[in-house]
Amino acid sequence: RYRLVGIFDKGERFAVIQQHDISNNEQKLIKLSVLEHLKNYQITKILANKVIFTSTDNRQISLYLYTQRDKSN
Repeated sequence: RYRLVGIFDKGERFAVIQQHDISNNEQKLIKLSVLEHLKNYQITKILANKVIFTSTDNRQISLYLYTQRDKSN
Protein backbone atom coordinates (compact mmCIF):
# COMPACT_ATOMS: atom_id res chain seq x y z
CA ARG A 1 0.00 0.00 0.00
CA TYR A 2 1.25 3.50 -0.82
CA ARG A 3 0.29 6.87 0.65
CA LEU A 4 1.52 10.34 -0.26
CA VAL A 5 2.77 11.97 2.95
CA GLY A 6 4.50 15.10 1.69
CA ILE A 7 5.49 17.29 -1.23
CA PHE A 8 8.57 19.47 -0.85
CA ASP A 9 10.38 22.04 -2.95
CA LYS A 10 14.06 22.59 -2.21
CA GLY A 11 15.16 23.90 -5.59
CA GLU A 12 13.54 20.82 -7.12
CA ARG A 13 10.15 19.43 -6.17
CA PHE A 14 10.02 15.93 -4.72
CA ALA A 15 7.47 13.69 -3.05
CA VAL A 16 7.68 11.46 0.00
CA ILE A 17 5.60 8.30 -0.23
CA GLN A 18 4.94 5.87 2.60
CA GLN A 19 5.15 2.22 1.59
CA HIS A 20 3.26 -0.16 3.88
CA ASP A 21 3.85 -3.88 3.41
CA ILE A 22 0.66 -5.46 4.75
CA SER A 23 2.18 -8.96 4.82
CA ASN A 24 4.66 -8.07 7.59
CA ASN A 25 3.30 -4.65 8.69
CA GLU A 26 6.59 -2.90 7.82
CA GLN A 27 6.55 0.72 6.70
CA LYS A 28 9.19 2.85 5.02
CA LEU A 29 9.40 6.29 3.44
CA ILE A 30 10.51 6.73 -0.16
CA LYS A 31 11.71 10.03 -1.65
CA LEU A 32 10.90 10.37 -5.37
CA SER A 33 11.34 13.08 -8.00
CA VAL A 34 9.84 13.51 -11.46
CA LEU A 35 10.93 10.76 -13.89
CA GLU A 36 11.82 8.33 -11.08
CA HIS A 37 10.06 4.96 -10.88
CA LEU A 38 7.98 3.16 -8.28
CA LYS A 39 7.40 -0.42 -9.43
CA ASN A 40 6.05 -0.20 -13.02
CA TYR A 41 5.06 3.47 -12.72
CA GLN A 42 7.04 6.63 -13.42
CA ILE A 43 6.31 9.95 -11.71
CA THR A 44 5.27 12.28 -14.51
CA LYS A 45 4.09 15.28 -12.45
CA ILE A 46 4.43 16.54 -8.90
CA LEU A 47 1.88 19.26 -8.17
CA ALA A 48 1.16 21.18 -4.97
CA ASN A 49 -1.27 18.55 -3.64
CA LYS A 50 -0.84 15.42 -5.79
CA VAL A 51 1.59 13.17 -7.62
CA ILE A 52 0.74 11.65 -10.99
CA PHE A 53 2.21 8.28 -11.96
CA THR A 54 2.11 6.86 -15.48
CA SER A 55 2.63 3.18 -16.29
CA THR A 56 4.50 1.78 -19.27
CA ASP A 57 1.11 1.21 -20.99
CA ASN A 58 -0.01 4.82 -20.26
CA ARG A 59 -2.37 4.13 -17.34
CA GLN A 60 -2.34 6.94 -14.79
CA ILE A 61 -2.68 6.91 -11.02
CA SER A 62 -2.85 10.01 -8.83
CA LEU A 63 -1.99 10.11 -5.14
CA TYR A 64 -3.41 13.11 -3.30
CA LEU A 65 -1.84 14.81 -0.32
CA TYR A 66 -5.24 15.81 1.04
CA THR A 67 -8.80 16.08 -0.14
CA GLN A 68 -10.52 19.39 -0.61
CA ARG A 69 -13.92 19.77 0.96
CA ASP A 70 -16.81 21.30 -0.88
CA LYS A 71 -17.00 24.92 0.32
CA SER A 72 -20.81 24.85 0.23
CA ASN A 73 -20.92 22.39 3.18
